[in-house]
Amino acid sequence: MTKRKSTKHALLMSALSLLLCLSMLVGSTFAWFTDSVTSSGNIIKSGTLDVTMEWKDATATGAQQSYKDASEGAIFNYDKWEPGYVEAKNIKIGNAGTLALKYQLSIIATGEVSKLADVIDVYYAEGEYTLADRNLTTQLTHIGTLTQVLAAISSTASGDLLATETDTVTIALKMQESANNDYQGLSIGSEFAVQLLATQLTYEKDSFDDQYDKMATIDTEAELREALAADYDRIQLGANIELTDSVVIPAGKTVTIDLAGYTVSQEKEQVSAYAMIDNKGTLTIMDSVGNGKISYADVTAYTNDPGWASNTIRNEGVLIVNSGMIENVTSDEVMSYGYPHAIDAYQGSVTTINGGIVKSANYDCIRMFCNSESLATTVNINGGTIINRVSFQDPAASRAGYGVLNISGGKFITTDGVSANVRLLNFSNVSSNMKATVTGGTFDKGFKTQDIVNAGVKTSDWLTIPGGGIAVTNEAELQAALDNAADGDVIKFVANITGNVTATAKENVAVTIDGNGNTLNGTITVDGKTATIRSSAVTIKNVKFIADTVSTEACVNMGVKGNANTRYICNLTVENCYFNVPGKVAVKSYDNGDKNLKIIGCTVAEGMHSLLQVNNVAEGLLIEGCKIYSKNGINTVQSEEVTIRGCEIDVLGYAIRFGASSGGTGYAETYSIENCTLKSANDDGDATIILRGTADNSTLTITNTTIVGDPDITNTTNAIVNR
Repeated sequence: MTKRKSTKHALLMSALSLLLCLSMLVGSTFAWFTDSVTSSGNIIKSGTLDVTMEWKDATATGAQQSYKDASEGAIFNYDKWEPGYVEAKNIKIGNAGTLALKYQLSIIATGEVSKLADVIDVYYAEGEYTLADRNLTTQLTHIGTLTQVLAAISSTASGDLLATETDTVTIALKMQESANNDYQGLSIGSEFAVQLLATQLTYEKDSFDDQYDKMATIDTEAELREALAADYDRIQLGANIELTDSVVIPAGKTVTIDLAGYTVSQEKEQVSAYAMIDNKGTLTIMDSVGNGKISYADVTAYTNDPGWASNTIRNEGVLIVNSGMIENVTSDEVMSYGYPHAIDAYQGSVTTINGGIVKSANYDCIRMFCNSESLATTVNINGGTIINRVSFQDPAASRAGYGVLNISGGKFITTDGVSANVRLLNFSNVSSNMKATVTGGTFDKGFKTQDIVNAGVKTSDWLTIPGGGIAVTNEAELQAALDNAADGDVIKFVANITGNVTATAKENVAVTIDGNGNTLNGTITVDGKTATIRSSAVTIKNVKFIADTVSTEACVNMGVKGNANTRYICNLTVENCYFNVPGKVAVKSYDNGDKNLKIIGCTVAEGMHSLLQVNNVAEGLLIEGCKIYSKNGINTVQSEEVTIRGCEIDVLGYAIRFGASSGGTGYAETYSIENCTLKSANDDGDATIILRGTADNSTLTITNTTIVGDPDITNTTNAIVNR
């Protein structure tokens, strides 16, 4: 902890005093009697804070062992645990520095811990015990299962040590005899740690007392309030603190709170709007150790909507989160009526997340309450992990709220009860001042608009995404964007979408549907209007077609089956898409006359029918860089120029089938297979490559391609095969 003013002031006054004394001596002619006393060997040396942790086995054999440095390896390290197995260790904490210290020894989680921890019991005692047998209860105290100890995140052992002093404790882990086969093969591994934290102890004295370093760390709520009221710009926790009431950072105050691995927490019933920490100044949160957090839970037994929020931190000033966790752990039962947020940002405030975790339980972890037309509510997310929703709220019907959301990084994760990572929650008839810009970050559910007043606000009205484009979050927005598309438009998914849409060909309009890595649980139909519109083009890319089933025979439909008025599709490209809909075709045409079809870099999962089923594609059919693992691979009927290049096809039936329909007569066609691997299990007796119904002067050229199948080619025509 540091003060900002007093040191500089004292140095300045000392320098002025010295100059004044020297000026009095200049030009003096007095003779003085003189004498001197010299005190040599004075020491000005900073003290050191140095804590050590060592361990050995707490058994008769272990009693003969030397202690080992715990920083050089795991204390508990065995990979063949079984019911009844015990590991017991003596752990020695030492003060190797010159300053008195206080320590806390904890068992903490460092990652996801499996259910194996449910059947590992933890035993503890102060002192160095040598255990005679596995009957731990007569010598040690059972403090819970490993799951319970990890969840508590509280001290296992703590104490004070002067220089050179040591303390020893004994910890044992035992796998319950009742653990059954459900726990076989599970691992806890490196996902928990025995952690020792040490901070300075108020012990050493100066000329007055031992209180000069009293506020070196903060151990109690009273000390926290005292430090915030004083002129300190940095506060470091030295213990877990449970608050009884709200803590206010006043306007004009600038302070950094270092959690240092500890927790500030509160559970409280509310009678009005509340925040555990109410920031009106400039507050920076950091955690120099790890696993530190600020945690709040509203435990009010609401029976209806209270009309207020209950927050971990309410920000009305400047809030910066660099590390540590900010969480609101209010239960689902309370949340069903209340409005709990981890961070609630108000008008005129600036919230910046550079790291750490901001988390809520099944609700908004960050709410932006944009309740001013002139004062922006600003949130910048540059990194960290955001668990559950950022709610971008325009709350007033009669005025345009002013909100600015900038996302340049971070990992956004939701629980099952939350439908989007970021939403515009719109209660206003005018939302022109609500602007979000996204240039980075990863999102598991994307963005959405909840237009409560039906003012016609779309996601693309408030959200700007990387590379530009029209942002869509649902079937209606996607269809509207396609219907109104202009030449060059890129329509980007910013959420998973369910539903079926149609892209209709337009003169001089090329449109791109970019799934942006999101899922479409539905289909896209391209309608050529039976007009052969050569200046139209549709590109479908980066879409994951995933569903249990869809209503048509294919995920991408070239026209509508049985409707001749939808044929003659020109310039369709399907690129970098993933298809996984059992029994369905990835891309299929239902008539003839289509022109210039390209399928590039797509993957078709097992259980699909095939990648392609098309009829009479003229002016080029290119299939390049695809991976096909479906029942069948590629089927083209009466397509004039077909190139299949750089594909991996591993299927049950045919890999590639060319030519006319069965028994028909085809056109003079040119087929080329280049740099491919083709493999068929021949389940239906099909060859890997089938030529049927082709004209006499049709040619198939195969270069640098591996073919596995029995037989590999069935040639039922007089077509020429070059290989």
